[in-house]
Amino acid sequence: MVAAASTSTSAVAGASSQALADLSNNLDNFLTILTTQLQFQDPLSPLDTHEFTNQLVLFSSVEQQVQQNKNLESLVTLQQNSVALGSVEYIGQVIEANGNQTQLENGIAKTTYFLPKNALTTRLNISNESGDVVLTRDLPTSAGIHTFQWDGMNNQGIQQPDGAYTFSITAKDTAEDKIPHDQTVFGSVTGVQFENGNAILLMGQIPVPLSDINGVEKEIGGL
Repeated sequence: MVAAASTSTSAVAGASSQALADLSNNLDNFLTILTTQLQFQDPLSPLDTHEFTNQLVLFSSVEQQVQQNKNLESLVTLQQNSVALGSVEYIGQVIEANGNQTQLENGIAKTTYFLPKNALTTRLNISNESGDVVLTRDLPTSAGIHTFQWDGMNNQGIQQPDGAYTFSITAKDTAEDKIPHDQTVFGSVTGVQFENGNAILLMGQIPVPLSDINGVEKEIGGL
């Protein structure tokens, strides 16, 4: 699924086109008035054209600025189209992304976490879309990168349905203080949408900004 790009670009482009059209109409009206006044001016007291000249220069300057804005909008549109094409290539691929939300796909889900130092305890709680904790596990506490792959079984050994789940990891030191940690998740990209011109990948209904992607995997279970 590829959602349409943000309508803001089209709106801005339309505004610039309207501004250019209004400017053209105003210039036509100005020239008509100037021509009429020049035709009926008193030869013994000719009009001072200094102000008219300034007005023409101003019109020219504004017209150039509006045209430059249109050119910039065209470049932005081209860039967004390029990003859109690049984003579409992710569909169907398994990505590793920063965060703690991912999809249970065919009974498999995976997360990694990095501890900057040894922890006294590291606890994982997996919650479903309703916020109910379906699984609690104690994880390795040593400093470094660790991987946890879930088979979809809850605390009672019952298989959970595929869908979105949150992997909440809490690591504490000997003083019971929480240890900050980095975490990534893995999931298949099912679509792309755009928000304010930015491409957002979708893992099911879970949005993943391009800036959060760390890499592409062959499969979720590829440990």
